Amino acid sequence: RVRVNNNNPPDFDWQATTLRPAGNPIVNGAGSAWIAGNAAQNQNKIQIVTAHKYIYSSTPVELDPMYNPDGGPVFNPANQNIAGTAENNYWLAIQGSLLNTTPRTFRTTEDLRELLQ
Repeated sequence: RVRVNNNNPPDFDWQATTLRPAGNPIVNGAGSAWIAGNAAQNQNKIQIVTAHKYIYSSTPVELDPMYNPDGGPVFNPANQNIAGTAENNYWLAIQGSLLNTTPRTFRTTEDLRELLQ
């Protein structure tokens, strides 16, 4: 839940398809909320720029080995089949929506390594 500004209640629903905070701000792309109008400067109204939902479970899970950003192949945007190096992960992040509404499940403390990649 998020407070958009002092005039709106903390109303942010992860289950909503549009995922707009209270006040119905300008939405860019697939649910990415941006600062509306002239609120970008000297105003008290701000919007969510990026948000992720994480779920914790105590059930163990097998994880793929971590990628080695230094030893991996050079990323080429023309070939999306290259392994997910740091460059590829960054490219996918800037090409996709800033607001990821797909829940991620992390089951052990070992899963923290995936968050840190």
